[in-house]
Amino acid sequence: MAPQVEIMVNGTPVQVNKDVPLLQGLREQNFSIPSLCFNPVLTGNGSCGLCIVEVFQHDGPYLVHSCLLYPRQGLKIKTDTARVKQVRRQAAQLLYSRGPFPKQEVNELLLALIQTENKDGNTITGETGTGSFTGCLLCGLCVRICQKIGRNRLTFVGRGKEMHVELVSERGESCGSCRACCRICPTGYIAPSPQEAFPPKLYK
Repeated sequence: MAPQVEIMVNGTPVQVNKDVPLLQGLREQNFSIPSLCFNPVLTGNGSCGLCIVEVFQHDGPYLVHSCLLYPRQGLKIKTDTARVKQVRRQAAQLLYSRGPFPKQEVNELLLALIQTENKDGNTITGETGTGSFTGCLLCGLCVRICQKIGRNRLTFVGRGKEMHVELVSERGESCGSCRACCRICPTGYIAPSPQEAFPPKLYK
């Protein structure tokens, strides 16, 4: 049996596995925590910013990515405070600007986090982008899984708005048929093939 610790979630005591990231432990206990850059086969990365929770300790409340925090006995967190909602909304707006995304559920998740009522009763929504790599979150899951399985064919290139993923190809050869990146991509951007999603410009 996995080692358990008791933590307080929104004022309720909950038993979670102390050896997995808090995000995973909360989801195993049926708490709904949004995230687009987390996968249990990889360590947390915190790149999407959606899994923010608020921790209440003796040194005061602070925000933390739940995919990067491991549970400890007596930990007190809240998942739906005003600060949490605000930060998630801001993160969702940035991510949504890279859409629309092939998987409609991703568009719907981000819109749900963005939408809020202002003082005039009008709905605030996000706007999708029109860039060359529209549909890619830059979450890094594809790059990291490619590294984990030892292929090392995907890498980040550029900075700021020019940052994107590129395929590092061996001349005359495809990257292989494992499709690990296609399966782990949260948006469906790589679904056809990594060669189509990231036309090779870098060569070994």
